[in-house]
Amino acid sequence: MQDQRTFGSYLRAERELRQIPLGEVAAATKIPLRALESLEAGAWDGLPATVFVRGFVRAYAKHLGLVAEEVCRRYDNTLVAISAAERVEAVEPVGEAAEAGGRHRMGLALFVIIILIIATITLSLIWRRGASANAHASLDAPSLVDRS
Repeated sequence: MQDQRTFGSYLRAERELRQIPLGEVAAATKIPLRALESLEAGAWDGLPATVFVRGFVRAYAKHLGLVAEEVCRRYDNTLVAISAAERVEAVEPVGEAAEAGGRHRMGLALFVIIILIIATITLSLIWRRGASANAHASLDAPSLVDRS
């Protein structure tokens, strides 16, 4: 985004240095005024495809008396810088998402382990009570064996 604004500021500064109104550039180059305003503002979302913008940049530069190839080279360098910045931004959220996913899995594993420990303790207590109750019942119950 910064590169777009920098390139647009460069174009605007060159035009203002020559005291040429933007409307004159639009009329002479047949480029829509809105497109030129977007280009100078660095708001490229509203511009057409890159091939058309490159043509706009070339016509704009020629009208101002700049070397069109040099201005187009600046434009291409700006595109490369923007593309590189977008690739870096695209990689970072993936890393953050993977880290968040790892934390989620770790939390889930911890939850499962705690549930298993609680279930083991509960079953152990129930089993011991049952074994203890059976032992007491066998002591208190009359013997089925005949003692005669």
